[in-house]
Amino acid sequence: MFNRIILLLALCYFAQGDVEKMEAAEKICQEKYHVTDDIFVKNLADGETYEEFDITLKDETNEDHRCYVECLMTEFGFIDNGIVELDALIALAVLELKKKDKEVEPSSLKTEVVSCTSNYAEEGQCIISYHAARCLFAETRKHFES
Repeated sequence: MFNRIILLLALCYFAQGDVEKMEAAEKICQEKYHVTDDIFVKNLADGETYEEFDITLKDETNEDHRCYVECLMTEFGFIDNGIVELDALIALAVLELKKKDKEVEPSSLKTEVVSCTSNYAEEGQCIISYHAARCLFAETRKHFES
């Protein structure tokens, strides 16, 4: 059985999707890119929270690993026609922060994520989508910790 709390749950920790759909998306993407749950610096174990997860890949140069992240984002509609739906991700992150009594302006969080993502100019498949997701997590985590 795939790890129930996976990148997808972390990426979509704020989404209201059902577990079966998330597991199905994970399976599709794992089979497509031949990856396992251990590609991340810190996976979520059962009972851990978003704040304990690190979306950073152990090997950020591995195209299949980056594309796995993009595949998950696509499966859940956070990428449309090859474009990361950053506004949707930001809106959901802001809602999750509000649940934790943390306030952040969506435009401010978006500026932080875009600035962070622009620091990665390397070329290759799935670079922008992976770094957008990684930066969103990093910037959101800062607000959780403040």
